[in-house]
Amino acid sequence: MESTTLKIYKYMVLYGKPVGVRELQRKLKLSSPSLVSYHLNKLEKMGLVSKRSDNKYVVTKLVHVDTLTFFVKMGRIALPRFLFYSVFFTGMLLVYVIIYHPYILTESYIVGFIIALTAVAICWYETLRLLIKE
Repeated sequence: MESTTLKIYKYMVLYGKPVGVRELQRKLKLSSPSLVSYHLNKLEKMGLVSKRSDNKYVVTKLVHVDTLTFFVKMGRIALPRFLFYSVFFTGMLLVYVIIYHPYILTESYIVGFIIALTAVAICWYETLRLLIKE
């Protein structure tokens, strides 16, 4: 069970845009705006978020905690690290199938295909698991 403070921080990092108290309350299904404010104040005291003049909060310091270690931040977008492996192995499998396709299927070609397909399946599984979890 993760703490509410961590949930709020993770949401703000992955969302990547300034958020208000009521928006956080709705998105995270929290009981009251005062509860959200309490946790935002905790994050502000830690120096992780700051309050803007329009009463919205932004992440000021990125700390890799919990599942955030499995994400790469690119501007406002947070992408799972496994996504890069998934795309790479999928591309390599396509190259293997298209370029090295023999006229007669050999045992070594089938073994190579199964190994590559397994790598692709594992990487995409992990990528989708992270995306669905967040």
